[in-house]
Amino acid sequence: MIEHLLHLHWREPLWLGLAAVPLLFVWWRSRRRARLLRYADAELLPWAASLSAAQAGAWPRALVHALAWLLLALAAAGPRMPLDVRDGQPVPRHLLTVMVVLDVSASMRASDIAPRGDSDFLRAEAREKSNAPDRLTRARLELLDWLPRLQGERVGLIVYAGEAGVLLPPTDDPVLLQRALDQVDPRLIEAQGTHVAVALDLARAQLASAPGQAKALLLVTDAEADSLDEAAQAAVEALRQARLPLFVLGIGSEAGAPVPLPDGGYAEQDGVQVQSRMAASTYRQWAQTTGGRFAVASDGEADWSALHDRGIAGLPGDPVAPGVSAAWRE
Repeated sequence: MIEHLLHLHWREPLWLGLAAVPLLFVWWRSRRRARLLRYADAELLPWAASLSAAQAGAWPRALVHALAWLLLALAAAGPRMPLDVRDGQPVPRHLLTVMVVLDVSASMRASDIAPRGDSDFLRAEAREKSNAPDRLTRARLELLDWLPRLQGERVGLIVYAGEAGVLLPPTDDPVLLQRALDQVDPRLIEAQGTHVAVALDLARAQLASAPGQAKALLLVTDAEADSLDEAAQAAVEALRQARLPLFVLGIGSEAGAPVPLPDGGYAEQDGVQVQSRMAASTYRQWAQTTGGRFAVASDGEADWSALHDRGIAGLPGDPVAPGVSAAWRE
């Protein structure tokens, strides 16, 4: 036990200063008591103040408060143990940065795909998030189902519609990613439309500033035919030139579905109801061009087996530095 404590590291050691807060309270109480004792002569003090009542139960409460502050300081400082990795040993984590690009456009409200049927938990979440399952609900649940497969990759999250925004910078904390996915909502992006080029360019910029060389994109979208334009093709070509593989998870069907409006009814164009259909062939070509993969969301393990097990997980990660490199167990 003592040997383990000797190897203990702190991620944010300055937070250990919180443990000194009880000492400040002790100092303040001693000053207060000194002023109280000077209030009257010693022989008159019992009639001027009830010291015994003020001190009753003070020390047990002080010890509990001090312990609470100590535990808070230890937790905030981030205790962690090193996992030594030497040359020739397997790396305990996959050193890769993945930027997830999630479509939250209006067409993602179409309901031609149901939530995954192999998890009671996911079905319950779908009922909580939406009265009728739609593409966005399925996309969010698919990403939640992906989290247990991660092997230490750093993952960030971008949402897009007519414009794009970073919801979570790359992190290796699955809890933060799950929390970000819980916050996904179409109202996060005010501009309407499906500007996939802006989202891909933003993801490429985020990856360019991320540490390391091993990087990839995961695009989760309904792959709508209306999203295909020259700007999107140029963005994919920029990914290819940057050697960033694009993995695409298609949410929807080629048969299509009408796009519901927020105020009721369905989107129409020239008096005809709009059908949102998946352009699977083009998005598959984009993925293959950049060295990635394309898969359509399906029940079971086929989709993530193709995208992650035989795709993202197989990408070469950043090499371990010569000598001893420390990985951390929080």
